[in-house]
Amino acid sequence: MYPRLRNYLFIMLCFVIHTQSSFGQFSPGELAEKHQYLSGNQYCAECHSQGKTVDADDCLKCHTPIQNRMNQKSGYHGIDNKMNCIKCHSDHNGVQFQMIFWENGKDNFKHQETGYVIEGKHKELACEKCHTQKYVLADDVINWETDTRDPYFLNTTFLGIPVECAGCHEDIHVNETLLREYSIFTGKVCTDCHNQTNWKEASTGFDHSKTKFPLKLSHIKQTCIKCHPDGSNPEKIDLTFFDTYEKLTCIQCHKDIHQGSYGNTCEGCHAEDDWKKPLVFDHNKTKFPIKEKHTTVLCAKCHIPNKLLEKNPLCRDCHEDKHQNQFYTDDRWKDCSPCHQETGWMPSYFSFADHDRSQFQLTGAHRAIPCMLCHQVPEDSLLTVRYSGIDRLCSSCHQDTHNNQFSVQILQNNCTACHTTTEWKILLFNHSQTRYPLDGKHINVACEKCHKLEDVVLNGEISSVIRYRPLGSECIDCHLGQLYK
Repeated sequence: MYPRLRNYLFIMLCFVIHTQSSFGQFSPGELAEKHQYLSGNQYCAECHSQGKTVDADDCLKCHTPIQNRMNQKSGYHGIDNKMNCIKCHSDHNGVQFQMIFWENGKDNFKHQETGYVIEGKHKELACEKCHTQKYVLADDVINWETDTRDPYFLNTTFLGIPVECAGCHEDIHVNETLLREYSIFTGKVCTDCHNQTNWKEASTGFDHSKTKFPLKLSHIKQTCIKCHPDGSNPEKIDLTFFDTYEKLTCIQCHKDIHQGSYGNTCEGCHAEDDWKKPLVFDHNKTKFPIKEKHTTVLCAKCHIPNKLLEKNPLCRDCHEDKHQNQFYTDDRWKDCSPCHQETGWMPSYFSFADHDRSQFQLTGAHRAIPCMLCHQVPEDSLLTVRYSGIDRLCSSCHQDTHNNQFSVQILQNNCTACHTTTEWKILLFNHSQTRYPLDGKHINVACEKCHKLEDVVLNGEISSVIRYRPLGSECIDCHLGQLYK
């Protein structure tokens, strides 16, 4: 062939090829439905990089959800690192062509190769029952199908289905009033209780002793729903198995007839085999140990139905307060034990040491005085005996023989400026602190030489009282007779 003709034919051939390829005349065939968005010669390079046959790198460059699972070594493609895409997925065979080739038929697909073994009632389900848009939960699959093709393809993909039971099945154990993270099933699998053959019956192999509430005695006889009822949705079995049940106390199931007075632990008095039969109760382990005469009192005497006892009982909770609250506001007397004992309520055992802790310490001759001389019954009071509110001034018990000559001093420091409680007649008076200090021969003069008796009217009667004040302090007040000798 002539060289010029050969060059001409080559140029024409290139033009024809270019022209025909522009109109899709050389395409192997129309793309399948799932790749229709790549139709047109301008998209050929999307899959046929550098003009070569499509390989795994070309596929995975676009199909990133598959690449993710291969990186994670999960799912059908990732477990065995299946890289020969064209073996199962071919194209250019028409719009209706199914791009997945099932080597032994779809019904004979070995599902265990995906990492999820189908057992029990799952074997009866058609593939489309699980592989549908409703159960596709993986974000990368949802985003890829939505952004790259169309959300419609989520109904045909086999990716993105969770292997956890709750991915397809409603978790009827989740109480709508509580948050999921508080469920005891967080981090657990449903097969701990259920099997795939009969979902509604909990596994007979469930060991309740492995929970925080092992069943014993009478509790073993109870049905599950007796303790795990549906409190919010009676029309369906919505059992609650939350963490509150693993921290179970008796009062969550049993009515607390003691109204919380004994706390939440009932096993100290009751046994699981017979709730109504109390154990031998050790009252000494409570905050109110029983001793002496209290040991002879019947339980029902103190534990009256529908009457709530105080957690820290006081004597007055059971016994009448004969003193009518005279000691109730005094923090030192939180009970009656400072005066009374459980060996016998009478007589009282109030000691001098106890009295010294009061606002009036007993000293000297006061210790020999019977209590009743000071603690008497006021005529205008309903009290049996007056204990609190007694005036601590000497004049409240002792007659003022000085006829108010020292009323100011009595109010300021009582009578102790001159007298002691050891012996009333022994004086501690210091004359130098008066307006007339004694000096010289005056020091040896007897008191009665200057302070003489005189008659005064006391309580309507004439009595003799020693004059102390007012008294003259001039010499002539005492030595008047000496001037005329």
